[in-house]
Amino acid sequence: MDPLISVIVPVYNVEQYLDVCIKSIVDQTYKSIEILIIDDGSTDFSGMMCDEWSKKDDRIKVIHTENKGQSAARNYGLDIANGDYITFVDSDDYIEKNFFSNLFHVLSKYNADITIAPLCHVKEQTNLFVDFDEKEIIKEYNSREAIIASFYQKDFSCNVHSKVFKKDLFTYITFPEGKVMEDLAIAYKLFEASSKIVATNKWGYFYRQRNNSTMHVFNRKRLDALEWLDEMAQHFGNGDVELTTALHCRMINVAVHLALDIPEKNGYKRENNIVWSYIKKYRKETLFNNRARIQDRGAALLSFFGQHALRIIWNSSFAVKRKEY
Repeated sequence: MDPLISVIVPVYNVEQYLDVCIKSIVDQTYKSIEILIIDDGSTDFSGMMCDEWSKKDDRIKVIHTENKGQSAARNYGLDIANGDYITFVDSDDYIEKNFFSNLFHVLSKYNADITIAPLCHVKEQTNLFVDFDEKEIIKEYNSREAIIASFYQKDFSCNVHSKVFKKDLFTYITFPEGKVMEDLAIAYKLFEASSKIVATNKWGYFYRQRNNSTMHVFNRKRLDALEWLDEMAQHFGNGDVELTTALHCRMINVAVHLALDIPEKNGYKRENNIVWSYIKKYRKETLFNNRARIQDRGAALLSFFGQHALRIIWNSSFAVKRKEY
């Protein structure tokens, strides 16, 4: 019997995408899974759809809760998970049928605590499954190396998508509730608690780019991301120059994207001032950091011309797009 993987799926008002998501999990070639669907107080038909799926597959368990946010839903899933391993799938995303099988094979072969695959970004109305047709490359990291790599975001980032974790890592680590951008708050802690992290370049997680998602529409709660980055800076201190430099690069990345999304109108002066204080503090260091991605170095350079110029030039000609389908 293969080890059990607990798949935690927070759900909130995603009736348009939910069937694609759940079907992609049910159809996995790795069968030893429990699917924990946490309906976070949906007001559309999502909750009813979850119940219908639970009637079709006894591996599915549905829990209906009052709306407390994604972090609370994920924590509930962690509390009731019976698996030896944990993975998270957002309810508007979907996965390739061999995704769990591939990740668990890598995790077992290398005796890792976490295994990671890249995200494949898809447009909002797309349900395509894009085949991986490259040679698979495996990279091994210790905890420090993984944290640094996640800050530079070349191979993977500070999120919990597209990863399989040993459940023991969550013994003392939970998602902060009442906040957004919560992946930033715990990803580095999970890496830090691990002895070995293994990443493959073989994708299988399809991340849906929704125009109205938390990541693409500005609200003041998104400044939580800077709070998490400050927490990291305090946690790591200044003793490890290589790690601190990588963290500053991540700060530039987050701050620039916030600056690009803050509306150019009255009422956001405080938010603008906060964001630009980070940009001004770390842009020179990032500009001359050869390990930083070209888009982060470019954003640092453009920031010297001001917010308006940054927005126009970035959006019109400089923004480095992810591969989208």
